[in-house]
Amino acid sequence: MEKIPLVSLCIFTYNQQDYIEEAIDGAFSQDYDNLEIIISDDNSSDKTWQLIQEKVARYDGKHKIKINRNTPNLGIAAHVNKLYYDLSKGDYIAIAAGDDISLPQRVSKSVSYMVDNKGVVALSTRLIYIDKNSQIAAHHKKHIEQDSIYDLEYFLSPDYNHINGPSRFIDRKLIDAFTPLNKNCPTEDTPMLLRCFLSGKVALLRDELVKYRIHESNVSSEKGLQKMNINFIFVQYDQDIAFAKAEKMITPQIALRLTQKIEEIKRKRLKKKEKQSILQRLKSRLP
Repeated sequence: MEKIPLVSLCIFTYNQQDYIEEAIDGAFSQDYDNLEIIISDDNSSDKTWQLIQEKVARYDGKHKIKINRNTPNLGIAAHVNKLYYDLSKGDYIAIAAGDDISLPQRVSKSVSYMVDNKGVVALSTRLIYIDKNSQIAAHHKKHIEQDSIYDLEYFLSPDYNHINGPSRFIDRKLIDAFTPLNKNCPTEDTPMLLRCFLSGKVALLRDELVKYRIHESNVSSEKGLQKMNINFIFVQYDQDIAFAKAEKMITPQIALRLTQKIEEIKRKRLKKKEKQSILQRLKSRLP
């Protein structure tokens, strides 16, 4: 009898008392059987941890539940490291923010696709965008007729578009292939995506399986991006490219092309950040 893969659905949260219960409900609703749900709070100062404990105490479903609270606060990268390397045991890992909602078939459809498509080390799905009141604001802007698979050449191409992180589903082998993220890296999203491309292929499913919440406290909001020290992200990129080259995951020629691509991305990001900073200063001077 073929083994049913264990999946770890990891919710990481910090000061999200207004949304965490919906995120947990989404995890509890999963129709996949061999699932561990890990809910990890990064030492919130609001009622997030209290709500997690109360919600889990009332749960009487089929899934295995683990809860964790970091003391002291670790920050995003170190928190995700703890989930990936210490707390989760799954053959696959689904990551979820404490303000987003996983739809019931998220895990089952992701597992099915990964099992059927060898060489795919990670996947994302299309998103449904919701507002702070959980009302649908928009659907994924990229309409696709069928599931798509991308490789490192796509990342290097001028046509590259970011493949979203909120719905990411990762093979454990990818996690084990790299060391933990640098603790001062301000995001796990894009560094993990680069690691995916360095390790294999990445799929984007046509199904909408995650509700992604848009609000001012998002790390990826304009305000959040403005506060982010992106230099640490690019340090992480450089280290991961060097590691992949040393481990012969990529050739020296590909490593050079990647370095050039990353420099191009950095120039664009810095230019955009400078423009946003100027606009914010101008707005602050308005009567």
